[in-house]
Amino acid sequence: MNKDTDSYVKSEDLETLRVEINSISDKINDLRENVTNAIAAVGEEWRDYKYDEFAKSYEQYKSMMESIASEYLRYANEVLPPIIDNAKAIEAVQTSR
Repeated sequence: MNKDTDSYVKSEDLETLRVEINSISDKINDLRENVTNAIAAVGEEWRDYKYDEFAKSYEQYKSMMESIASEYLRYANEVLPPIIDNAKAIEAVQTSR
């Protein structure tokens, strides 16, 4: 295989990437949930304008974390599977030669 013209990634490597992306998405969601719970707990005692400022700011970051986690899941579960299937098909052809 000529690397200049026939660039190709092993299906195993793509599957590893897919698993890692799913794991990162789960971790982002877990962290978001932990911070959300911690802020809610602190908010029961800390009630001044600085808390409100912080909580409002966090809501923006929380939304960004949700968006990132969602996009990672979409990529791992919708984009990568056909690419993995193509890589497996290429591998099957190469091993049958």
